[in-house]
Amino acid sequence: MNLLVKLPYLCWQRCYWFFRKKFESLYNNYILKINNVIFNKDLYINGTIYVQNQDSMKIGKGVVINSCLSSNPIGYESKTILVTDVNGEINIGNGVHMSNCCFNSKNSITIEDDVFIGGGTKIYDSDFHPLDFEMRKSKPNENFVSKEVIIKKGAFIGAGCLILKGVTVGEHAIVGAGSVVSKDVPDNSIVAGNPAKLIRKV
Repeated sequence: MNLLVKLPYLCWQRCYWFFRKKFESLYNNYILKINNVIFNKDLYINGTIYVQNQDSMKIGKGVVINSCLSSNPIGYESKTILVTDVNGEINIGNGVHMSNCCFNSKNSITIEDDVFIGGGTKIYDSDFHPLDFEMRKSKPNENFVSKEVIIKKGAFIGAGCLILKGVTVGEHAIVGAGSVVSKDVPDNSIVAGNPAKLIRKV
């Protein structure tokens, strides 16, 4: 009797997820193509992403992107957001896994192969606004500082991190959850905190 009661619900649930996945796949492919993103057919996106590409964006092979609450329910509900401004670029290597992240580039953000990026992490390669008050008041979206960000092979960025302009995170380095990274992280090291400081070598 219990099975007879549950069966319609189970059938409905399976149909729901089937059609949801189909819609998400079609939507994501459309968004990537109209934004001239170069990506591979094996790109897997769980949820729907937000993309705004005004210059260059490339996504490598075997990339997995979580972009909804159900895909990685750890408290970060935002979609994955990929934005390049004029003269900005985002290059994501092979085998990268990331959840509900935001990359906003006005210069260059490079994620090398086999990097794992935790839920809610944000990477910005600029200050967005000038530091000088008078300049910020008259021209708030001009004359800001921007510097390239590089996350090297095999690095692991914990959940809720903020990676700022000019930072290079070294190979196989680990950035602890909730860290604010404003300086380079050496290869094979663990950093954590605000601002992030060296804890020990891996």
